[in-house]
Amino acid sequence: MANKISEKKREAMWVAFQVKQNNQHVADKCRVSRQTVRRYRVSDKWDKRYANITEKANKLVDDDAARRKARHIKSMQLLQARGIEGIHMTPDMKKKVRLKPRDAINALINGVKTERQICGDEDAQPQEGTFTLNINLVSSKGE
Repeated sequence: MANKISEKKREAMWVAFQVKQNNQHVADKCRVSRQTVRRYRVSDKWDKRYANITEKANKLVDDDAARRKARHIKSMQLLQARGIEGIHMTPDMKKKVRLKPRDAINALINGVKTERQICGDEDAQPQEGTFTLNINLVSSKGE
């Protein structure tokens, strides 16, 4: 390497490479030749370095998305449990659970639908008659 460039210029080339992985782009941005860019791209292993950074960033994003998804699913399961408690309310539970039967059924239905959407199963339909039976049972008791 006859013409070494400064560490500052080398770092500027790496930053430009991260914006667009193209030798001509880096050369234009940093005012060096494409051959110089190619030489440092190979010697400093920019492609591997960039792939490692991208992989780590994607893993962080995926982990965060998985945590959020799990939290949302948990809240929908709690909503479903609240609906089930409202449907199966016993006289001693009346003070604890203050859901009207229709609200309890809506909580259960919304919890199931939203949980399915979160899990990516939006098209799945509940088994025929599952919720209708519950609604009819509650409706026949006066709600």
